[in-house]
Amino acid sequence: MFAEIKALLETSTHPVARSCIKTKEVNLLGIGFKKGMILANHKTPYPSRLWLLEGRVEYRDANGAVVLSALDEFNIVPDVVHEVIALE
Repeated sequence: MFAEIKALLETSTHPVARSCIKTKEVNLLGIGFKKGMILANHKTPYPSRLWLLEGRVEYRDANGAVVLSALDEFNIVPDVVHEVIALE
């Protein structure tokens, strides 16, 4: 799945998302970015966790911004509008 995301990113102008695991209890998505891409304002009804495998992104919500680097984790609060910007 990660190889597919990377391959699709070569020609994409927006983030590429693919489902890894989807059950009643878990919905694991892989999302790939190129520098400058933005996952525009959205929210999730569930507690979520952002895991960054490589690169750097900025997570922004009404409370501020957090820069994450490779192997960082960040908990996303349900029903909070947020966006993610690829810095690398």
